[in-house]
Amino acid sequence: EGEIAMIINKISFVFVVLTFITMGTTISFASDETASENTTKEVERIARRDKMIAELKAEYAAKVAVKKEEKSAKVIEKISKGQTELFYFLYGPETFYQTEIIQALNQKLITDDNRDFNLETFDARESTVNHWLGSAKTLSFLGGTKLVVVRNMHDAVPKDQDAQTLVDYANSPIPEACLVITSDKVDRKR
Repeated sequence: EGEIAMIINKISFVFVVLTFITMGTTISFASDETASENTTKEVERIARRDKMIAELKAEYAAKVAVKKEEKSAKVIEKISKGQTELFYFLYGPETFYQTEIIQALNQKLITDDNRDFNLETFDARESTVNHWLGSAKTLSFLGGTKLVVVRNMHDAVPKDQDAQTLVDYANSPIPEACLVITSDKVDRKR
């Protein structure tokens, strides 16, 4: 019976230790003073780590913002030189850059004389891919390039067939039109 009690006590001790470990608690047999010093050092180490992470995040965010601004500036510079693309897909939460690029295209491609005929703007939530492409395929009036702008693509979910039609158009756009689609975010699964 004495051996059984001793085995039960050992099993109970192991159970208690395992319980503390699984709860994320460590058992320290060190003195309270040593434990306090270790806790203070650990808190300081975590604070240094968190500060370093915050600094790295800020540095990364600044670099990303600069890269986006540089890309936007390069696109706008090409547009101002008359080097426009036939299809633009502008995405990201920084709508400021999207607006700048659309304004540059508007200034380069649209005049007061052709504005009513060569500029069409759609809201993707209230229109379809067929509307956008139909507009792009309609000949421009008084010459020049037709500018078709589609906003809020992130709020619209085109059917798979419409999405494929849009991809096909992007691969072979109409030379007399410039189609611009904007989106705050992109569903990378589609």
